[in-house]
Amino acid sequence: MTEVLDWQTRHHAEWTPVEGVDLSWIKRKLMDSDEGEGWDEDYTDTVVEEYRKFLLLTKLNPATPIVPSKAVDKVWHYHILDTQAYVEDCQKVFGKFLHHFPYWGMRGDDDYKDLQDSFARTLQVYEETIGPVPHALWKAAGRCPNCGSGSCFAPGTMVKMADGSSRAIEELRIGDKTAGGAVTGVMQYTCDADELFDYRGTVVTGSHAVWDGETQEWKRVRHSKEAVKMKLGKEDKPAALYCIRCEHHRVYTVAKGSDGVVTFADELEVESAAMNRAVHLISLAELNKTMSKAATLGVAEAAF
Repeated sequence: MTEVLDWQTRHHAEWTPVEGVDLSWIKRKLMDSDEGEGWDEDYTDTVVEEYRKFLLLTKLNPATPIVPSKAVDKVWHYHILDTQAYVEDCQKVFGKFLHHFPYWGMRGDDDYKDLQDSFARTLQVYEETIGPVPHALWKAAGRCPNCGSGSCFAPGTMVKMADGSSRAIEELRIGDKTAGGAVTGVMQYTCDADELFDYRGTVVTGSHAVWDGETQEWKRVRHSKEAVKMKLGKEDKPAALYCIRCEHHRVYTVAKGSDGVVTFADELEVESAAMNRAVHLISLAELNKTMSKAATLGVAEAAF
């Protein structure tokens, strides 16, 4: 007998038509190594169940965009390919056609950020409606707007200070007053030489956000026409890169031999409760997974 969960009871009227959607052929195609994804049966069953939950959340929240994870989105694509069944299933579940817009997040930095915020809200709605988020299937891989490598500026980057002077980023300490406000965090990371760009004299990672004065919008460095990708050998790359957080989330850099100032977002970029909540949920899931693995190796967490 299938266990009935609390959320299924609470949303019985909405869940019943979702549960009644026949996805058996879609599962068969997903498991096919030639025509589908070659997934094993257990994984396919699990992801398809998460797709049903995505449909439920979409039905329960018509005014809130619900963003599927990449794995769940894959099931959605296969469902859409069965056009006749998809039309009929949408009518049964929603009373209308559920459209899929595949370019969300690709139409510039604002659109990309909108996708991140919506995905963060989706994780929050999932937790509030259903329960703990299974992050192995709802990872935000490729959706996080912060620096992919965790690294930002090359050593020697000159940061404009509040008094008009400039100081090398590696010399900054918490509490120092920059033009972007007091420094609230200082981080150092190993360097990914394949992700470094020269942006108007500042060496920075391509995923960093920069203000484009010409177009009057924020962009990722790698998307700017002024950014030049650097080709560095192992012996040329910096030993470490530096990130800072500032009171007003802005970092103003000054290129050597230039009076021009470039405006970057800091490592945090924005204050977003929804985004922070999503990151915390993912981190807890990864910590718990790590501890579960450690337990199987006979490693116990120390008591503090």
